[in-house]
Amino acid sequence: MSLPTTTSSLRAWRGPALAAGIGLLLAVSCRSPEAFKTAADDEVYPLVLRERSRMGQDGDFTIEPNEESLREDLLRGEAELTEPLDLLELLDIAALNSRDYQTRKESVYQAALEVTRQRWLLDGRGDLGVDASVSGSGSTSETASVTPSASLTRILGSGASVVLGASWNFAKSLPDGSVSSTVSGLFDIRQPLLRGYGRRILGEPLTQSERDLVYEVRAFERFRRTFAFDVAQRMYRILQQMNRVENELENQQNLILLRQRNEALSEAGRLSEIQVDQARQDELRAENRVINAQVALGSQLDDFKLFLGLPIEAELAIDPAELERLSGDALDEVAPEEGEAIRFALRERLELMTAFDQVVDAERRIGISADALRMGLDLTASLTSISSEPGQPFDFDLEDLNWSVGASVDLPVNRLLERNVFRQAIITRNAAGRSAQQQQDSVVADVRADLRDLRAARENYEIQTSAVALARRRIESTQLNLQAGRATTRDLLEAQDALVNAENDTTGALIEYTLSRLGLFLDMERLHIDERGIQIAPSSEQALEPATTP
Repeated sequence: MSLPTTTSSLRAWRGPALAAGIGLLLAVSCRSPEAFKTAADDEVYPLVLRERSRMGQDGDFTIEPNEESLREDLLRGEAELTEPLDLLELLDIAALNSRDYQTRKESVYQAALEVTRQRWLLDGRGDLGVDASVSGSGSTSETASVTPSASLTRILGSGASVVLGASWNFAKSLPDGSVSSTVSGLFDIRQPLLRGYGRRILGEPLTQSERDLVYEVRAFERFRRTFAFDVAQRMYRILQQMNRVENELENQQNLILLRQRNEALSEAGRLSEIQVDQARQDELRAENRVINAQVALGSQLDDFKLFLGLPIEAELAIDPAELERLSGDALDEVAPEEGEAIRFALRERLELMTAFDQVVDAERRIGISADALRMGLDLTASLTSISSEPGQPFDFDLEDLNWSVGASVDLPVNRLLERNVFRQAIITRNAAGRSAQQQQDSVVADVRADLRDLRAARENYEIQTSAVALARRRIESTQLNLQAGRATTRDLLEAQDALVNAENDTTGALIEYTLSRLGLFLDMERLHIDERGIQIAPSSEQALEPATTP
């Protein structure tokens, strides 16, 4: 019995088929590494963008290093930071140049890359290849063979593993020129009926990789928010130090004027030398405070440049207007009620979502490990090989087709390793539950602490504002009394020292209030980052819904 194909038609078909096969092999083999890299990006980036869009983040995402980064331009001397930078510009610089930021983006990419690998393992995947050889003995060549092969592997929803393909071996006897062929590996299927049955078992690595991608996207978004808060915090601390330098310089100038006045009065015999020395001593102390403040400012700027990923030797200036934009207007805002703030944070905190989702993962792994304890019963079927008639490489007879059907049973006699994995999965699930509960309690504690800090910072700012007003009235009163002879130089020096300290403390209190407010919004997950910079999301029920996992 012959296959329903004539020898002539096979010969007519084999020429174009061989050419097409050679063309396909050449096309595949000629792909460059850059083409493979592009193919990976084309598959990975849509996965990342999809998950980010679910969280309301629609910006671009890439892990490619910026070849024209500000850091490189500064190192080459092709750029200068001549203008003072505001918060939005600092956020952009940090995102483009920070080493930590780049590392976190790469973690997201790698998680998506793992999803593509797991999908490839489950979806149909093919292989193409050609083997060629010549064999013989001594100096005589006896047989030449060419074996093209192709296969397609697929996992079905029932858990069955199916392999379709063929390895077609053409062998030519060199002494007599006869040609024969053998086709092997035509079809193979293995269907689990008990252990390993169903796509739920075989698809677990894909399920977990998809959920891990969601977790990485959440972690990256949380990092972006904490990173932006860190940038803002460092910037405001620098502005606070800049303001301190200004206050100390102004204080030094006032003490210079006082010392000059006392010297003039002393020369006129109207003031003792003691009061001249007191003014001169406080002037020197003020000069020392200026130097210390300037040194501290320089150190803060260097630390900030290191944090931003910029060259330490680069000049960096912060726009003082950022401090001027902070005003008491925010003090008029009503702080969220504690219960509302906690409920919002428990619903929106990204790492808390992940912690509870990981409890679900651990529960699912208990089911997977329990399946491994079951008896194994697999059905198998295969078409193994068929050989052509001698001298007729394209003439096959189905009577020569080799096949097999069978079943294999694996009794659960020795399952110690599987038992231990199952027991460990239960322990891991319990630990994940405790960890999620602890994170939940930590979120509540963080919000409560933030609200206390915010209330304290508000009261402190109001106190310091009153202290500045009082210190200025004290300066005016002391100057009038000094002119009238009812006060001494020491009284004015003490009043001046109280004023500069109150001014420094007021700026610090305003910044503490600002950071406490941002810290509360960060812990409530209301701090969002977009092209406009740091934005505060609403705390009402109409706020963004939490991202869901697949």
